[in-house]
Amino acid sequence: MAEVVAAQADADRLNAAGAAEARSQAVKADAEVLKAALDSSKTTRGLAARMDDLVTRLKRRRFKSSSSLVKETLDLLQLLVNAKNWSGAREMLQAVRAFGRRLVRARPVELVVGNVFRHVIHMVKEEYFIMLQSTQDKALSEAAVTGEVVNELDPKGDILPNRDLGIRIEDMAEIPDWNVRSAAANVIADTVAELENIMEPISSQAPDHIHAHETILVYGDSGSVLGFLKAARRQREFRVIVAEAAPEFGGQRMARKLSTADPAHPGDLAISTMVIPDSNIFAIMPRVTKVIVGARAVMANGGLIAEAGMHMVALAARQHAVPLMCVTGLYKLCPLYPYDRDSFIDLKSPGPTLPYAKLGEFSDRIQVLTPSCDYVPPGLVDVLITNNGAHQPSYVYRLLYEQYDTNAEEDLLL
Repeated sequence: MAEVVAAQADADRLNAAGAAEARSQAVKADAEVLKAALDSSKTTRGLAARMDDLVTRLKRRRFKSSSSLVKETLDLLQLLVNAKNWSGAREMLQAVRAFGRRLVRARPVELVVGNVFRHVIHMVKEEYFIMLQSTQDKALSEAAVTGEVVNELDPKGDILPNRDLGIRIEDMAEIPDWNVRSAAANVIADTVAELENIMEPISSQAPDHIHAHETILVYGDSGSVLGFLKAARRQREFRVIVAEAAPEFGGQRMARKLSTADPAHPGDLAISTMVIPDSNIFAIMPRVTKVIVGARAVMANGGLIAEAGMHMVALAARQHAVPLMCVTGLYKLCPLYPYDRDSFIDLKSPGPTLPYAKLGEFSDRIQVLTPSCDYVPPGLVDVLITNNGAHQPSYVYRLLYEQYDTNAEEDLLL
């Protein structure tokens, strides 16, 4: 038995060493790809510095919100795409993927960063297939006239190979007379426009989900939930109970925003709001008609990566048969499955929870873990309210199919 355990341990060490070596080689390869793209023009020197700055701030968690991080990432991605005249889609997407991998390595738990690159790569691939089909149709038309069957783009002779967009970047053929830089720039511009207007389709659904004289529970501070509730207040009268979400007390900030009307916006009305400590959530849940929360990410199985303490709220809601709704944009939809939940949970400083000075003589014998987020299983979520409508968690697979292609996970492997 001991020999079997020792052999398994040796195999695990070899696998870990092989994975580390593969990771090191991937980092070097991506660095060379980015260097080749950025060294092609003097105008890209500032871009390289901005990339380094974003990587540093990602590692140090110095960004305001997920939406601001996505916007800055898209701005840099637009500059990268316009950095040179690419020889084809393969060369450009390799540089885009290398940049995405660099940001993902800087902070793997910030899932929206990887989502942005996966979506852009998917949309460029769609444009690629449209151009590929057009080119092949033209070749077949000419062959019909000359009596010869010619297909230079696909040696296997398929009219439209791999229509599910599952083609790897390295296998993409070059298409003559196609301005891939312009196509990618348009894709990024459309993504930026969608992100800037993302609250409009979400807020328009608010009157359908919130009714008069309801009591709604909110946990922590969420911009999406704030906009959703403010939109509903224009047509409905209701009350909001906000859990304070200690120790950051984001709930107190949320309560101030909800209970204050913005004079600059005539439609922004104050909402009747009450703040409660987190310990009172279970006791007050029987009085609540709905729980509305935000999320940092929506996983492929419909589960949520949300603010720390959200799992407790979801369990209390399920115990009292109170529906839980999540308000989120599709850019937070992630094609990864939470097989190892701990790998998606970020840890933060335990200082606000347990100050170091209070540990005294036990400081060298106590390990304090303070997660910054929770995983909420899909079985505890009733509805996902997105900019593409309201869906049950079981429908996430279809949304993933529309957002990313079948190689979405492979494209950003570390």
